[in-house]
Amino acid sequence: MHGRNACFFMGRRRIEAAKIEIVVKRLNRAIDILVSNGITNFLTFGERGFDTLAASLILIKREKFNDIKLVLIRRSSAYLRPFITAPSTLSERMLFDVDRVVCISERRDTYVTKRASACIAYMPNQLGLVMRRKMLKECFLINVAHTV
Repeated sequence: MHGRNACFFMGRRRIEAAKIEIVVKRLNRAIDILVSNGITNFLTFGERGFDTLAASLILIKREKFNDIKLVLIRRSSAYLRPFITAPSTLSERMLFDVDRVVCISERRDTYVTKRASACIAYMPNQLGLVMRRKMLKECFLINVAHTV
């Protein structure tokens, strides 16, 4: 499905207001670098914070790069039930804009690390990044909290 041309997002729910502008610039650059190197599928969990910010940028970039896709990963098909009222959160609205929704039963970390070759993360805490790095083993990691 995604293979070596996929990237997933991982990061904090809160980004300090003073750092948002630089994080968006770094995230934008990281996405451009990965797209220029053949990454076309971007996997998101639709979580608040960094994950939703990154997914929003992918939705914008689809206008420039027609071949990139946004795939929403969900733990259960319950997220796919029709809305009785209009979707209220960005994550709910994203259901209408993504290219594909995948419902999984396995752990999210396991699912994405088996299918992606890259990860764009926002991990300002070095200890958290070291712990996550062990999990990512074979993924190319870009941490937009520090560089790009």
